[in-house]
Amino acid sequence: MSNIADDNPKIPPALFSCFAQASGDIVQQKYKQALSTLEEGLKQNYDPAEVDGFDLLENVRAVVGVLEYNLRQAYGIDWEKEIRVPKIPDKAVRCSFCGKTYAEVAKLITGAEGNICNECIAICNEVLAEQPHSD
Repeated sequence: MSNIADDNPKIPPALFSCFAQASGDIVQQKYKQALSTLEEGLKQNYDPAEVDGFDLLENVRAVVGVLEYNLRQAYGIDWEKEIRVPKIPDKAVRCSFCGKTYAEVAKLITGAEGNICNECIAICNEVLAEQPHSD
C-alpha cells in the first residue's frame, strides 16, 4: 500500500510533490494556497495512464487526514461548529430564468418566489441599459 510518506510512490514525482506541498501548506494554515497547489498539480500532472488510482486515492486521503488533524488541533473535536462552516445551498436550487443550478453559476440569489443567477442579472442589466428612458 502506498501513501504520501512512501519513498517509492506509484504516481509521477511532480504529482507526489504537489500532495506533499499541499500538506505542508495545510500545516502552516495556508488553506487557499493548499487548494491552489492541489488544483494546479492535478491539472498539470495527472495522467490516468501513468497514475495508479489506488495510490492517487491514498495520497488524497493523506492530505485530507492532514487537514482534519490540523482543524482538530486548532478548533477541537467539534471544529465544524467552532469555525461555523456555512451550509452549501441545495444543488437542486435553480435559476428561475435559465435553469442553471447553484453549482453552474458564480452566484444564485434566492427569493421567496424564485431565484436568479448572476448571468441572468447581467443580461437584465444589458437590456435595461439598451432601453431609452421614458419620462
